Amino acid sequence: DRQLFSAGFAYGLAENWTLEGGYMYVLFDDRRVASTVDQSGNDPNGTRTLNGDYSANVHLFGLGIRKTF
Repeated sequence: DRQLFSAGFAYGLAENWTLEGGYMYVLFDDRRVASTVDQSGNDPNGTRTLNGDYSANVHLFGLGIRKTF
C-alpha cells in the first residue's frame, strides 16, 4: 500500500509561454517478507522474493516549458 501527495503550478512567462512544475511524494507502507519458498532457482517470470524488511519513500519533481500557438 502507498499514499501519494502532489502539487503543481503554472506561471506565465511571456505571451504564449508558460513555466510548469510539479512535485509528488510517495509514502510506501513498511513491509516484512518472510517467504518459505526455495529461492535458489530462477523464477520464470523474472522476479524473486527476497526476505527482509522493506521501507521506501519517493520524491518526484517535474519542470517544463509550454509554448502555445
